Amino acid sequence: MKGRTIAPDGTITPFTGKPFDKTIVKGHGIKIKAKAFALPNVNPGSIIEYRYTVFWADRSAVAPHWVLQEELPQRRAHFVFIPYSGSGEVVDEHGNSLQVYHTMIGVPQGTEVKSSLDGKLELEMRDLPAFVEEEMAPPDETLKMRVEFFYGTGKMGKANEFWKEQGKYWTKDVEKFIGHSSAVQAAAAQAIAPADTPEQKVRKLYAMVQKMKNLSYEQDAGLQELIAAKSAEKRTAEDILKKQEGTRDDLTRLFVAMVRSVNIPAFVMRVAPRDETFFQVNIPSWRQLSSEVAIVSIDGKEIFLDPGTPTAPYGLLDWKRTAVDGVRQMPDGSTQLAKTPPPEYTQTMTARIARLSLAGDGSVSGTVKFQWTGQEAISHRLDAQQTDEAGRKKDLED
Repeated sequence: MKGRTIAPDGTITPFTGKPFDKTIVKGHGIKIKAKAFALPNVNPGSIIEYRYTVFWADRSAVAPHWVLQEELPQRRAHFVFIPYSGSGEVVDEHGNSLQVYHTMIGVPQGTEVKSSLDGKLELEMRDLPAFVEEEMAPPDETLKMRVEFFYGTGKMGKANEFWKEQGKYWTKDVEKFIGHSSAVQAAAAQAIAPADTPEQKVRKLYAMVQKMKNLSYEQDAGLQELIAAKSAEKRTAEDILKKQEGTRDDLTRLFVAMVRSVNIPAFVMRVAPRDETFFQVNIPSWRQLSSEVAIVSIDGKEIFLDPGTPTAPYGLLDWKRTAVDGVRQMPDGSTQLAKTPPPEYTQTMTARIARLSLAGDGSVSGTVKFQWTGQEAISHRLDAQQTDEAGRKKDLED
C-alpha cells in the first residue's frame, strides 16, 4: 500500500507508515480485522492519493466488487483485477467449471473494462462526482456506480438459467436443514390440539417459534450472525429447536419444518430486502437475496409469514420484505422467481389523536397521542430493541 497527500499549495507529503489491523468484531472465539491507514497532513482542499493490492489465499478464487463512487470527488480512479490463470481450472463447490464475468451498473455511457494480453482487467475513470447520501433514498448500493465481477458458469449470461440453477442448490440446502426430525415432529404435535383447524395449528407454531431467541436482533447481532455462520453447515432444524435460538433464517426454516410435520404444505422463499438492495434479475449474483420468509398453504390459499422477525404479527411481513423479489420453493420441488405481496394500507398506519384547548390569547395546550400499527409498529419495536430507555424515548419524541 502506498499513498500521499497533496496540499492546496502543491506541497507533497508521502505516506511513510504502514497499514494496521483494526479489530471490527471480537468475541466468542471470533476476531474480524480490517486493514486501515491514516494519511498525513490532510486539510480542506487537499488531494489524497493512495493505491493498494489485495492478495487472496491459495485455492480461493474471489471476484471483486468495485464501488466507483466515494464520499469524496475523485479526479482519477484506476482499478485492476488479475483473475486466476494457473494450470488448473476454477470450479465451485458443485464441481462446475467457472469463468470470469462482469457487469457495470450506473456508469456513464462508453465506460469499458478493458482486457490486456496478459489477462488483466482494467478500468480507468476521471472526474467521478462524490456520492451524496440523501434522506429517504434507496440503499446506497443500488445508486453508486459500480462493477460486479463473478466466477460463474456459461449460464451467467442467461438470467432464467442462472436463477434456476442457483435455486436448485439453495433448495437442496434448505431441505437438508429441515430434514425429517422426530424431535421437531413431536414438539409441533405437543404445541397444537387435535381439534385445531389448520390455521389455528399454524398460528400456534408461529407463536412458538417467535418466542425463541433471535440472534439476528441481539444488540451484538453482527457477532451473533458470524458465530452462527461459522457452524452453518452443521446446523439443522432439530439443533435450533434444541437450543431454542437461531438466526432469523434458522427460525424461519424451523417454522416451515414444524408446519410440514403436521401435514400442512409450507415453503421457504429467499428475498432481496428493500433496505439493502433492489433485486435486478439480469445481475447474476445470489448475494442480492439475503433473508428468508415462509409461505404456508391453508385451504388452497397461500399466506406469507415472517417468523424470523421478532414481534411480527401472524400474517404480516416486515416492511423490508414486502413487495420484493426473490426465489421460492414450489410444491413440485422446483424453484422459481416470485414476489412477496404488498401490504394493505390498513397494515401500516400512524394515528395522531389530539386533545387541545385554545386559550383566549391564541395559545394552545393539551396532549397528542401517537399510535403505530402494523409495519410502523414493527419498525419501532425493532429499533427499541437496539437501544436503551433513553434511546427509546428519543426515538419516540423524534
